[in-house]
Amino acid sequence: MRKVYLILALCCSALLAQAQTQLIVNEFSQGNQGSREFIELLVVGTRTCTDSTADLRNWIFDDHNGWYGGSGTGIAAGHFRFKNDPNWAAVPYGSIILLYNPDDRNTLIPAGASDPTDANDDYVYILPINSTFIEQNILEPISPSSTNYVYPTDNYGATTDWVPVGLANGGDAVIIVNPANRTTAHFSIQFGFVPGTAAQTPTVNKGPVIAGNNCYLSDDQFTVAASWLVGTAGTAEETPGAPNTTANANWIQSMRVQSGSSFTVTATTTAPTCIVPTGSITVDAPTGAAYTYSINGVDFQTNPVFSGLTSGNYTVTVLESGGCTGTTSVAVPPAPGAPATPVTTITQPTCSLSTGSVEVTAPTGAGLTYSIDGVNFQGTTIFSGLTPGNYTLTVRNADGCTAQSALTVNAAPATPAAPSVTTPMLYCVGDAAAPLTATGSNLLWYS
Repeated sequence: MRKVYLILALCCSALLAQAQTQLIVNEFSQGNQGSREFIELLVVGTRTCTDSTADLRNWIFDDHNGWYGGSGTGIAAGHFRFKNDPNWAAVPYGSIILLYNPDDRNTLIPAGASDPTDANDDYVYILPINSTFIEQNILEPISPSSTNYVYPTDNYGATTDWVPVGLANGGDAVIIVNPANRTTAHFSIQFGFVPGTAAQTPTVNKGPVIAGNNCYLSDDQFTVAASWLVGTAGTAEETPGAPNTTANANWIQSMRVQSGSSFTVTATTTAPTCIVPTGSITVDAPTGAAYTYSINGVDFQTNPVFSGLTSGNYTVTVLESGGCTGTTSVAVPPAPGAPATPVTTITQPTCSLSTGSVEVTAPTGAGLTYSIDGVNFQGTTIFSGLTPGNYTLTVRNADGCTAQSALTVNAAPATPAAPSVTTPMLYCVGDAAAPLTATGSNLLWYS
């Protein structure tokens, strides 16, 4: 039997409520002689930020099983499936899976070729049919089968040989089955015979693909029979493990590229102040109707501004409508501190100086300014010429924060009343002086 390459196409979109997996054949070959057959599978899907792989565990691949009529046309006993193994849990879109017969290897496939895990990350999985990543059911289907055959869920074991998918020269099919629906093909290409009147309808109905031929998809229209070309095995028309034409290659490459937009998030912060003790974050880019914003990764909003934030580190997440996200880290600094309450020394008015003065003794230093009226600030610590009254001394630091203390400049002391003599005293030379009296407070006598 000849090797067959299967290309699994997985069609997925993160914009849909539920992803749709498709599994197609990109190329299969009868080989240039003997049983040098292969099947090539392609994982087809549109990459988004949240969807870029297909889960192929337990997906079935087989040759004709009776679904398209002809009770024995191309039906070989048994079938294969991808093992329920993590290797198949997330196969990237655009990946080619090459399945071949190691017992009669196609000479276009290197001897001993095996890369079942895509270890070199070239989007090509290469598996001989006896790979441990594949399971075989050797019991069914068998000929004659029926148009309503249902694939089993058990009796799978290690693979033995290529026979269950050996392609008949007179007509056969390559069938892919989703394990979620084992009653019909997810994708199939039937060739070389006319389906029966009561048969299921294959995805593609192609003419003969006889010994020495291969059949390959020439572009991306895998459901259109005209896009499937019949070539000569063993020539440049046969490309196991690689795209088939320029158009086919461009399509496959497009599935390996992220379709969602890629963007860098930039944001600025407004620091807390002495008046407003909380800060804010503004997302500068990207902005627009396609984006929502979050600072906790859970709650998203359309407004790119987050206000009322306490000091600390924040991760800003921007979510695009297509599912892509971008992040950046920003820090809201602590609110500035107020200076210490001012300490002052007051010089009160006197009889000779009717105004007072105030000197700030603490806090002092660079960046501090002082005011006695809350409006006019100065760098010096002394305020003089103060009339009696109540004052509020304000000290302000470089951040604009202030502290205050109250003070009072007392009234100037009162001038005493002029002394008065109640009874004038006249003395003649030689008379004895009588005691003098005067009224008032704080009197000083002079002679």
